[in-house]
Amino acid sequence: MRRALAAGKLPTSEPASELESVLYMRRIFNNRALLNSVISGAAVAIVIILASGAPGSASAKEPSSEELKCASECEALAKAVAISIGEGKEIKSLDDLEYRYVRDINLKDPWGKPYILDIAGGKVFSSGPDGDAGNADDIAARFEVAAGKKPVPDVGDKTDAGLKRTSPGAEPKGEGAKATPAKDETPERAPREPRGKLRGDGEGYADFNEKRYEKALDFFLAKIGKEPDNFNFNFAAGRCLDNLNRYAEAKEYYRKCIALDSKRIEAYENLGTCRLIEKDYDGALDVLKKGLETDPQNFREYCNLGIAFKNSKANDIERAIDCYKKALESEPKDIVTLYNLGSANISKNSLPEAEKYLKMALEIDPAHGDSYFNLGSAYARMGNFDKAIECYSKVIAICPSYARAYKYRGAAYKKSGKNSEAEADEKKANELEAAVRNK
Repeated sequence: MRRALAAGKLPTSEPASELESVLYMRRIFNNRALLNSVISGAAVAIVIILASGAPGSASAKEPSSEELKCASECEALAKAVAISIGEGKEIKSLDDLEYRYVRDINLKDPWGKPYILDIAGGKVFSSGPDGDAGNADDIAARFEVAAGKKPVPDVGDKTDAGLKRTSPGAEPKGEGAKATPAKDETPERAPREPRGKLRGDGEGYADFNEKRYEKALDFFLAKIGKEPDNFNFNFAAGRCLDNLNRYAEAKEYYRKCIALDSKRIEAYENLGTCRLIEKDYDGALDVLKKGLETDPQNFREYCNLGIAFKNSKANDIERAIDCYKKALESEPKDIVTLYNLGSANISKNSLPEAEKYLKMALEIDPAHGDSYFNLGSAYARMGNFDKAIECYSKVIAICPSYARAYKYRGAAYKKSGKNSEAEADEKKANELEAAVRNK
């Protein structure tokens, strides 16, 4: 299932440009918890064009909420296309995009029309409110992939076939708020993806596996109408709803699956992950624990249970660490678990342990920016400012517009007596933060 709720991504500032009808221009680095690939050397540029008129022009008007939503979804799809092409994949239509990149994007615009990919023109666009492509109200996101550029391996939480992540340091809302990470660490990563494709005969399965979730849902609901107690049809309907971000409805089908067959781990896994996504950490705890009773060695359940413990009202970091360690018994080189374990140990202030696990993560992925950031924070807490500076510099090399890396490197420089370097980093951090505020 999905998206990482927790997990860190390195965002960057996104200064907006206002040239004629271009409402804003963003580089690939942004704060959206969807595409966390970082592309070296600004390989991808995204320009979003709305039909509301040039800012400041006589015809300009405030974009509607539907137009803004459409622009955001076009942007996300354009990034997915650009990254996929940069990875060497052949993309002829939006249906060719990998599940991990479109997991949380509606492939239809707010007016019910499918988004359109124009590879030759380098854009993803909507036909706008009037539904006719090529008219003045079209909304488009253009993309460009620089020649020879390749994505840096995941810098946050997209490891394990499609995790998503929130921005480092983003404060959780609601019940998990007390588990907000310290200001000098990035949060743990998110729930694990469920098994990707559905297996079965019939057009509904093919539609689901081709990401035509609305059509697949219609198929499975029709099947449930004839066989209301069929586990597989109810589970498939839950998966469709989950992919359409209709989590409340998806949970109902997963609960029904558990009532139909309490020994099937996948229903617990998906219901628990829905609750994690909704930040219902204590509710997720109950479900995930029951899931482990049916499969005591389930790697994914332990990963997700660790997140639930750490973000629960009890903020049980010790039990979170135990769960991550249990997960490592099955997958000792899983970078997500190593990262989460290192981050949990920072929260516990067990800094040598944090250092150990974050270094293990970096041995697997030397371009993992979140691990460098948290390792730098661990070194700073230990008073080893030279190593902290080295780690923060690695983060900046991976993501040059990440203000927090400059801020904390500047603090480390100051502690080391390097005042001119500290001032330069503080100035750069302030510039980047101001650009985000003023966009």
